[in-house]
Amino acid sequence: MDQTGDGGYLSKPVLSVKIEKFLVWEAPLNHLNFYAQGGSSYRDNKGGMKNYRFERSRLNQKLGSVLSTHSKFIDEMNKLSNAFADELTAEILKNGL
Repeated sequence: MDQTGDGGYLSKPVLSVKIEKFLVWEAPLNHLNFYAQGGSSYRDNKGGMKNYRFERSRLNQKLGSVLSTHSKFIDEMNKLSNAFADELTAEILKNGL
């Protein structure tokens, strides 16, 4: 905390995020599904609070075909996981601040 000239204190803004449920499963074959649920709270430097609840899913994301290589599956899993995380992060920042 930083002290102000009048003896008071200013706090720094804080964003807290709690993931309550995170699921990843394969169905149908060679397709990934993602689900996340949780909440965030934001406290600004003046003590104001804002809470935000989120729930997001990304379903039936194709990984490849039965002819795809292991490295192709891994690359696609990383790409899909990163895209899901990016979308969820953007949603939390947009609606939670």
